Amino acid sequence: MDDASLISNIFSVFPMVRYAAIWEDNEKTQGGMRKDVESYFGDEDEKSSIIQQIKRWNDDNASNSLGSNRYCLIVKDKVKLYTINLMKKKFLMVSTEPDEIGDGLVNSILELNNLN
Repeated sequence: MDDASLISNIFSVFPMVRYAAIWEDNEKTQGGMRKDVESYFGDEDEKSSIIQQIKRWNDDNASNSLGSNRYCLIVKDKVKLYTINLMKKKFLMVSTEPDEIGDGLVNSILELNNLN
């Protein structure tokens, strides 16, 4: 599945998703906020936040005694932030409302993209 189709399908299938984007080499290549949903970030703050999440992923994944990361979840007061590695230096970043259940969402996204 190509990146644009993946993002479109995520928004179609999962109404709780606020944001879904592909980030490659620290740049957004597809996606963004769901239409009619206001972001908590400006463009520069969004990029800074995403780069920090990817850095956390890479730092944590460097110690692989437990195996490779499948996805990471950060729970904030206003949102849940998911980092899902699609391939080296290519990540799917997703945010939902804070009360949404995460594992089912991530597993469904991975199945949607045949990654699970």
